Amino acid sequence: MKFRKLVGTALAFFLGAATAGPLQAMNLDELYSRQVLQYWQGRYRDNLEWNFRNVVLANLTAAERRRVQGASLEMPIIAPGQNVPVNFYAYRSGSSGRIVLPVVSVKFLDDFAIASAWLEFNGFSQETAYNYMSMLKYKCLGSSQTRCPPPLEALRIPPDALADPNVDSLSQKILKSAVVFIMAHELGHLYHRHPGYDIPVSQAQENESQADAFALEVMRRIGTAPMGMVHFFMAALYLMPHRGDFGSERDWESYLRKRATHPFTGERLRRFAEELRRKPRDFAASEPDLEAAAVRVNTMAGEVEKIASILEDPNIQKTLARIGRNTDLDTLRPRPKGGIGRVLEEDSHDRGEARQAFDGLYRGSFSAHGGGDAVPIDVKFQRTGERVAGIYSYGLGQGRIRGRIRDGRLYFQWEEGAETGGGVFIPQNDGEAFQGTWGYGTSRDNGGSWNGKRP
Repeated sequence: MKFRKLVGTALAFFLGAATAGPLQAMNLDELYSRQVLQYWQGRYRDNLEWNFRNVVLANLTAAERRRVQGASLEMPIIAPGQNVPVNFYAYRSGSSGRIVLPVVSVKFLDDFAIASAWLEFNGFSQETAYNYMSMLKYKCLGSSQTRCPPPLEALRIPPDALADPNVDSLSQKILKSAVVFIMAHELGHLYHRHPGYDIPVSQAQENESQADAFALEVMRRIGTAPMGMVHFFMAALYLMPHRGDFGSERDWESYLRKRATHPFTGERLRRFAEELRRKPRDFAASEPDLEAAAVRVNTMAGEVEKIASILEDPNIQKTLARIGRNTDLDTLRPRPKGGIGRVLEEDSHDRGEARQAFDGLYRGSFSAHGGGDAVPIDVKFQRTGERVAGIYSYGLGQGRIRGRIRDGRLYFQWEEGAETGGGVFIPQNDGEAFQGTWGYGTSRDNGGSWNGKRP
């Protein structure tokens, strides 16, 4: 049954009422008016109920159905005490259970899924959609200084986006797999008779893993891969607390050990990916081309493993934190896939520019002191005499460079939102490549290394 609109989210089981950490409260009335949410409450209700009965409950065994007998959905406009955009949960009431799907949470991630599908089919990068989540985290949650509009407005998605059948179809697939998973996850809490979160954090984390496993088994029986989960795992990477929000590894470990009841960790995602890899044909059983679908399931598992690796890389996580603090509405305009580099490479070819050092497009990587994987980066220089200006993009964010060449080296200042720093590049191979360092503030090297070469 079609979800539009109906929808669901994968972030629900990461961001619940008990979540603690850098994520703070926001005024949800800034996202949607009560009138808008009341309208969508009527549109969502029947579809959510249908999928709960005919997709989730219908794929339980007789013994499982008896154990969750009486479970039902609640769909308030906003959940009691809710002050974050996404917050789904389950609780027991007497002998039965309730799964709470707030309309504001459903609507928020419905819009996010539409935005992701529209960007995909119109040749734009998903980068701005994820950066929007990061902007919410660092500039909107707990702050009254920045107005954060809902996803479709912030990301400049046209009102008629769903008129494109490709966009409509993809967003439906993302949303249905996500909402079915999240309902099954919350039902897993009821099935296992999990208490609330006034328990040791280690037990709360184990409860989340059990609910994940229950939901994945339901998806396997349905024969559908949780496609929507991959999109929302990536969104959660930007929205949820991570290593980059903490001053030290010790503080981060303390948070995971003492406060993170819904941890978004590499270990948790790897369990998810492992289950997909173990039974790809089962998760693809409902698709007309089983073999092709099984390949896609393995690809999904690989994407989840990549996200897990990012979660364990302090270099990238610090970069994510910097991006979130520097993102604003102007930087959320749609960008072509391939980032700045692709557009600038085409522009360079068209202009047939000279091959002098520090003029034109270079592709390379940068890394930060303290370890972690190198991050791919494109930088486009425009040289006039000894002066050089440029822009750079590393997929997650972008900034500007200004500098001057002295003794063959480029001494520069970089600017990314409110953050600035310096650096120096040394040309290699007659200007076809460079190596150098970058730093924060007045330093040219306390940040890390940076290299590049012409594509």
